[in-house]
Amino acid sequence: MLLSELAQDLPGLLGTVGDADITEISIDSRRVSSGSLFVAIKGARSDGHDYIESAIQAGAAGVVHSNESSFEVPSIRVVDTVDALWRISKKFYGEPSSELTMVGITGTNGKTTTAWITAQALIALGVDAAYIGTLGAIHRQETFDIGFTTPFPPETLSLLKNLKGRGATAAVMEVSSHALSQRRIDGVEFDVAAFTNLSQDHLDLHDDMESYFQAKRRLFCDLETKKQLKGVSNADDEYGRRLIEEGLAQVSFGTTNGRIRIVDRKVWMDRLSMAVSINGAKTQLQVPIGGGFNVMNVAASIAILHALGYSAQDIAESLSSVKAAPGRFESIPTRDEYQVIVDYAHTDDALSKLLRSVRELNPNRIITVFGCGGDRDSTKRPKMGFAATSLSDIAIVTSDNPRTEDPIQIISDILVGATGGAEVHVEPDRKSAINAAIAEAREGDVVVIAGKGHEDYQILPTGKIHFDDREVAAEAIEKRAVCA
Repeated sequence: MLLSELAQDLPGLLGTVGDADITEISIDSRRVSSGSLFVAIKGARSDGHDYIESAIQAGAAGVVHSNESSFEVPSIRVVDTVDALWRISKKFYGEPSSELTMVGITGTNGKTTTAWITAQALIALGVDAAYIGTLGAIHRQETFDIGFTTPFPPETLSLLKNLKGRGATAAVMEVSSHALSQRRIDGVEFDVAAFTNLSQDHLDLHDDMESYFQAKRRLFCDLETKKQLKGVSNADDEYGRRLIEEGLAQVSFGTTNGRIRIVDRKVWMDRLSMAVSINGAKTQLQVPIGGGFNVMNVAASIAILHALGYSAQDIAESLSSVKAAPGRFESIPTRDEYQVIVDYAHTDDALSKLLRSVRELNPNRIITVFGCGGDRDSTKRPKMGFAATSLSDIAIVTSDNPRTEDPIQIISDILVGATGGAEVHVEPDRKSAINAAIAEAREGDVVVIAGKGHEDYQILPTGKIHFDDREVAAEAIEKRAVCA
């Protein structure tokens, strides 16, 4: 597509210089190749305008910028390059979301599981659906690496175009607050927007909880679309109720409130039995994923499917075949009468819900291994410490992804709140911590390894290494069995 075509009718256009044939769009000068259009974005840590010359040297055919500068290649100058990025990307990739059934799911906790089981349910209903989120992009059992939970507009719209070309007719997306505040999701037209809950997280990016909520709220009211968006929200959550009261969510769900309400439940390690009232009519569901906290994730999925027009019977049948998302309440097989669960819970709210769900299963003891990420909101660390020590019998505090921070300092921050009564141990080496937890387990105990879930890496001050909690746990289980 020609640069001049991309500039046509572009809001905030200040001028164009020359013309060029564009073959792709990029905001990363390191990924520019011959024919790329480089869009210079001002971010929190760097300014793409500083890398324009590098992009040109790498073969960029054109540049989008907001500075008073001239370049060796054709260019578009605009008031706001962030706004221009999604508009240009949408035009370049042919508005793929307009021809797909699009579901966007936002909230602090539950996005991955809700998106995962909703996509599976749609597939069971005969829809060629894709999942996009923390686990990557998955379509017809093929996984594509997307870098972010919610990528930037060129990657997102290119991906949707690719999925559509593969035959997909629907996509279920996790939508992070980072993506919403950075306008990464602009250009995507949603049929359903869903809100799971809001609790403290990402306050390193958002000034306070209200700012955090306002970022989430954008999904429901601030994206340009030609579709009739249907909002779905958690009526048990105070922020979810705000969306309902503002008229932004027409379908509500919950356990005590909502048009779709869970009225009865039974919970096991590997399954749920639930009775749900949908607009007053009661339906029984059997869902093959465990953990009490997943009740709300299933409720959210029911509400999304209802918003898409499916009957209660179709919803019940479709959810009867879903599988748990990798690293979400994932059971690691053992040879003895104890259990090991790996879960992504990395906020105090998520950890509390996880441990309460385990306690609901009446274990002998709960042994929890957890830490907190570095270069992220440090105020949640003592809260994580309190949650773990209040709801576990033994808490082993270790490293998560310390990134550039000193792991010992992160652990010290956690220990400030580790006053809940559990026996507390400190082991900075995560592998050693997992080994210690499994070696300690007795009959009837449940070992909970929280924080990283599906991740197969650890980010240390010295760099990124391969590390998978599930692999480490399996090795520790095998070692214990051999040595017994």
